[in-house]
Amino acid sequence: MRHSFALSLTILGVGLGLAGAFFAWAAPPSHTPSETLSEDGLLTPRTRAVISGEYAYLLGMPETVVADARIDKIVASPTEDAVLIAVYKRHPFRGIALSPADVAPATGEMNLIYWDTRTRTSKTLLRETVNETTKANVVQIGWLPQTRSAFIILNRATHNPGQPELSLRTLLRADTTTGTISRITDMDEGKGMGWRLGVAGEGLEISPSQPLAYDLTEDDNGPKFDPTQRGTLRVFTSQGLRSRILLPSGVYSFTWLPDGKSVYSNRILEKSPEGKLKSRKAFTLVNLETGAVTQPDTLPVVPKPSGAKHAPSPRDSWAIDVATANTALQNPSGKSKVASALWLQAVASPKKETTATVPLDSPVSTNALLIATNAHQETLLATEANAAVLFTRDGSLCAAPVFRLPALAFETALRGIQRTATMTNAKQIGLALMMYSQDYDANLPLPGDGVKDAADPYLKNPSVFENPGTGDNGFVYSYGGSTGLAQITSPTTTQLGYVSGPGGRAIIWADGHITWVDTP
Repeated sequence: MRHSFALSLTILGVGLGLAGAFFAWAAPPSHTPSETLSEDGLLTPRTRAVISGEYAYLLGMPETVVADARIDKIVASPTEDAVLIAVYKRHPFRGIALSPADVAPATGEMNLIYWDTRTRTSKTLLRETVNETTKANVVQIGWLPQTRSAFIILNRATHNPGQPELSLRTLLRADTTTGTISRITDMDEGKGMGWRLGVAGEGLEISPSQPLAYDLTEDDNGPKFDPTQRGTLRVFTSQGLRSRILLPSGVYSFTWLPDGKSVYSNRILEKSPEGKLKSRKAFTLVNLETGAVTQPDTLPVVPKPSGAKHAPSPRDSWAIDVATANTALQNPSGKSKVASALWLQAVASPKKETTATVPLDSPVSTNALLIATNAHQETLLATEANAAVLFTRDGSLCAAPVFRLPALAFETALRGIQRTATMTNAKQIGLALMMYSQDYDANLPLPGDGVKDAADPYLKNPSVFENPGTGDNGFVYSYGGSTGLAQITSPTTTQLGYVSGPGGRAIIWADGHITWVDTP
């Protein structure tokens, strides 16, 4: 009787010791350096990263930017940290097969949406109704360098039965800082000389480095178009229409000078005495800032503005790219199916020499991270602190955030989290073994492969037997003495087993405490 009571106290004491230690280890460790990743990124024991240069790159969960829409245009800002997106939201959605009798007139909206890597939230700047008589489409999106503004050419068209279609192109300015849209002017003024000749792109030419843009219009609004007439060059800035510059007769096409402030034409259209059009070589130089028009014999030598067009982009410091390759997917029945996939991988030649010691395809790093399957890449955006991969899938535009931190800091943080997880797993297994002994007359399981099965009913998560770094089995039951707890004379120095982790193992002792031992 006295022996049984003492044995019960021993079992209770060991059990309470294990439980107390377990809860202490299960609490979030105060030394976990989660702030080394980002305020949005979380490290788990199974986190993997792409190591490129001196940084570790990690993927966040993909987020939906625009759902169930037909993407028309996606244009990145000059700083490559934001996009303007023209989309159609309407029924029926893509991918839904309907018979002609079931298809209602196409109705819905055309939206202009702004999204950037900092806030990772969508902001709708413009809504235009689309139905059987009214259409709207974005003809052009042009960001102004050195600003957070963009020019939008919006085309509205109306069609009534028995009448010709009427259309109007309007120039709008989108201020992405305030999230507002303002009307600048009618783009059809003067019939759009550059537009009709096909020499001015999509209607507005944006400077490669300065916050300037221009278009060409005819001088005569009559019904008969004459390319030898005098045209007008309209200059736009982020504040709107800046000036109108009258051009010499027959000047119809311009090219930007390297400074991004002036444009020139090297041909003039003329009519021969017989009335035929001919082109003559002649320079016309227009300074968009001053409005000066000259016709020099040769073009001036204009240096490129310092750091204007080829200044390093924040994206250049991110030594990663996105690749498309196939991967095998397994359906619920166990059959594999090949699907296209987007992968995040290191660039072929990182711009910085690496100081990291982490090898590729290790428990810490990998050659490539899977972004999404059956997806199409749209663009990769980046700032100094944030990045995101934009891709379309199943009629939606999505963004996968990318985080980075120094490779050695990532390895240190991840190893600490994995070691903590290993210790926690060992505590749970030790507690399960004690609970088993209470149900089986103070006897431990018999050594062998059956120990896991014996402890399993007392565990909420069987994955505690795994090595947190690799996912492989990490538990070894090393105790080979008598199964009776009363026969263990020195529980503080008697090892029941251990759980392997990265760089070491967590030892389970018979008195309930856990210790860490580094392994070579």
